[in-house]
Amino acid sequence: MYTTRSSRPGKVKFGSVVISGAKPNAKLVQANVERSTEALEQVTAKLAKPGVSLRPKKGVPRFSIAENEAGVFIRRLDGRTERGRLVNGVFEVID
Repeated sequence: MYTTRSSRPGKVKFGSVVISGAKPNAKLVQANVERSTEALEQVTAKLAKPGVSLRPKKGVPRFSIAENEAGVFIRRLDGRTERGRLVNGVFEVID
């Protein structure tokens, strides 16, 4: 079904490795082209979307910068939002 009896064996070479086998029929090749095209479209749609999605986890802070305020960060942690600065690598609340 996937190959034809009249087809001659095909060979593919990868460096010093040679793989031989019956060539697939045209229907199988076309079906695989269609499947790979669909998969590529799905991957392209995901990769073309900018940014990342971060889900909040309990006990894990998420930081962002405060717009128009140099050196000020916003920390979101367990439902609380606080503004602060990093002093010696430690977040200190300024509000």
